[in-house]
Amino acid sequence: MEKTTPITCKIKIKQAIINSIKDNAKARKIAAKKLASLKKMRLNKYATTFLGISQSYMSKLSRHSQEDSPKRKTRKDKTSAETTGTIVNFFRQGDISTNLPDSKRIKSNLEERRVLNKTLKETYREYRESNLDVVGFSTFARLKPCNVETTCKRKWNACLCEMCTNVDLKIYALSQLAAKFKSNVKIDSKYEAVEKTLCERGNEKWHKKNCIQRECVACGTDGVVSFFTPLMRETSNQKIKYIKWERMTKEKNGKQVTQIMPKTYEKSATEVVLDLAKELDKLAAHLFVAAWQQNQFSQLLKSVPSHWVILNMDFSENYSCVNQNEVQSAHWGHNNITIHPAVSYYRCPNENCNDTIQESLIFVSDDLVHDAHAVATFVAKANEHLQNKRGLIIEKQIQFTDGCSAQYKSKTPFTDISYSKEDYGFVVERHFYGSRHGKGPSDGAGAVVKSGARRAVMGMNVVINNAEDLYNFGKEKLESTEEKTDHLHHKRTFFLIENIDRNRPDRSKTKTVPGTRKLQCIKSTEEKYSLLTRNLSCFCQVCVDNTADEIQCENSELVDQWTSQELHHTAVGNDVRQTRGRGRNAGTRGARARRGDRGLRNRGGGRTREEDRDLRIGEGGRGVRTRGEERGARTRGEDRDLRIGEGGRGVRTRGEERGAGTRGEGRDVRIGEGRGIRTRGGRGVRTRGVERGVRTRGGKSRGVRTRSETRYSSESEESFVEGELIC
Repeated sequence: MEKTTPITCKIKIKQAIINSIKDNAKARKIAAKKLASLKKMRLNKYATTFLGISQSYMSKLSRHSQEDSPKRKTRKDKTSAETTGTIVNFFRQGDISTNLPDSKRIKSNLEERRVLNKTLKETYREYRESNLDVVGFSTFARLKPCNVETTCKRKWNACLCEMCTNVDLKIYALSQLAAKFKSNVKIDSKYEAVEKTLCERGNEKWHKKNCIQRECVACGTDGVVSFFTPLMRETSNQKIKYIKWERMTKEKNGKQVTQIMPKTYEKSATEVVLDLAKELDKLAAHLFVAAWQQNQFSQLLKSVPSHWVILNMDFSENYSCVNQNEVQSAHWGHNNITIHPAVSYYRCPNENCNDTIQESLIFVSDDLVHDAHAVATFVAKANEHLQNKRGLIIEKQIQFTDGCSAQYKSKTPFTDISYSKEDYGFVVERHFYGSRHGKGPSDGAGAVVKSGARRAVMGMNVVINNAEDLYNFGKEKLESTEEKTDHLHHKRTFFLIENIDRNRPDRSKTKTVPGTRKLQCIKSTEEKYSLLTRNLSCFCQVCVDNTADEIQCENSELVDQWTSQELHHTAVGNDVRQTRGRGRNAGTRGARARRGDRGLRNRGGGRTREEDRDLRIGEGGRGVRTRGEERGARTRGEDRDLRIGEGGRGVRTRGEERGAGTRGEGRDVRIGEGRGIRTRGGRGVRTRGVERGVRTRGGKSRGVRTRSETRYSSESEESFVEGELIC
């Protein structure tokens, strides 16, 4: 007979309990309820060790317990779903967190990553100022979305604002100095530094305009100098090192090249503080514009007006076509693909739904030139998709972009905006983020696409060598539309752009609008080559309803009224060239000339219509250009007057009753008063002065060119004399 000991008794009890749990469903439920409390207290490990069962089986019993047990009563102070949604949306606002364009930060769920612009406590402070539903800091931090990271998670900072970074580096150096001397005189961020140079705003969200523009006599950069005075006295002779980003010129391949690079300086605390004060002078307006534009964009997204479309767009960094198991020689020859995301927002066309749809329009192309012509092609394709495929009736389009002059903010893109009524049939407004603060949803959309493609390539599921391969992969794996999911509010659509038209002289032959860099929004009108400009964006109810002429804008203290601007352009094709000077007595701007003519331009004299234009013959002529009174004609084309011989380019005269000069083979001869002959290769005769000799080169006689008050044009090639004086 087996001897019973405490150990064997314990083993038998454990085995009996385990068997009863496994065999008896009722006992299993009872044990599950008990074990659920152990898991909550994190004692399940001890329980599994005692009972001799696995932790996975323990977790399974706990889940059954939670499903079978009655629901707990809701706490009276539970955070409501509405408040939770408000906090989540607050974290995702453009002025609270920034999209990370780095594709390496995207996780397997392909959700865009964001990072807070300020610390979590500062973000909570802003939330309390702008919301009535106040929750505790712990609840606020707990409800932060998992894709929004705190500032401490910035593993690699790139594409930062030069002005802001230099200020941050100086503040960091001064903080290190204060910590070394155990001083409390320190500033945590550039925002706090700017606050010390402005008047107190009280309960207002924004500072006054004259304070921001440094026109107020009560505030200024002396405030930050006064704040650091105790530290400067204590460390007067102490040298501190700091880094500053600046442009430096160096020689490369025999040429002078300018490049922005970090440079280390070593100065006293007083010098650093004075340099900081100097940089803070412009930083106030810089940060205000950046914050204001982001705030207006976030405000507009909260309630998109009916028949409006909002586009946030920017070029992503080119996708590099790398491959898994790549051979060595292929490392230095990767192809690149242009990716231009445009995130669109519009009202759901479903009659029973008033939500806003977010659709990411991803344009891919092998064309690697990122210019305004490419942007115009992408926008035209986006509008065609939204109107034809989505069935939207668009009355106004709001575009948010950065201030890149080559792509969005210069004369050519401004001209494209002025043509929007003619091209698309609706008004287009383009709003610009603050300088070097243009990160938006489009950056996150581009990062998601590149991350998804890179993961598929690394897993050897796809080979991407060009834009068509990326397009096919995106259509199959990343695209989400109604064709796959019914009534979807978050979509992603891919477009392959093969050809980009850059032969658009009517869009590029314009002059730059004065003060372009200071403008933050432009708006098209009914007429092309005409724009409305504004210093800041505003989407208050008055501006959205377009009733600013009747009711004053809600932000009129900061935002100016729309100002009309004309785009001065050079006519191309059928358009008449614009003139300047006195006596524009016949003809108006935009008058049309004959087919094939470029038009008439004069300075100082009258401007005539085509029926009154002399000195021009044939439909092929490009037009007449005159300077002065009764001057000759300059023509280009076929069958032009005052031109002798085939290949002549035309006639150009300057002065009163001057003769004609031509270029080309067999050109005419110009004769002066007793002047000599200068010939070059049979191109015609040119004379200067009285009784000058003949100048030839290489034995080849050249044509004659004269300059005097009364000159004449030759009527035949008979007056051409090789190497002889013409009297």
